Amino acid sequence: MRAGTAGPPGVFTGTQADGAMLDDPASRPGTETGSVYRVEPGATADSRHTYDRTLARLRELVPALFRSDDPTPNRTVLFRLHVDRMTGRAATSR
Repeated sequence: MRAGTAGPPGVFTGTQADGAMLDDPASRPGTETGSVYRVEPGATADSRHTYDRTLARLRELVPALFRSDDPTPNRTVLFRLHVDRMTGRAATSR
C-alpha cells in the first residue's frame, strides 16, 4: 500500500476505553468497516502536514513515540482508518 492511498476495504475490531488501559471495566467493544491509509511524511506539503498532525496526536498518548525511549520500538508505520460504518455495545460495572 502506498502512502496516501487506501488499501482494500476491511473490517476492524476495537475497544474504546475511557483511559489509556484497555482493561477499563467501562470499555465499549465495537466493529468498524472502512479503509486503511498509510501515513508517511511524503514529498508534498499536504502529506507532511498529515504525518505531523498524526504524530502529534499520537504523542499526546505516548510522548516517546518514534523516539529512542519508545515503549514499543518495533512500531514503524503510522496509519489511519477511514470508518464507513461502526457498530458496538457498552457495558458498565456497578
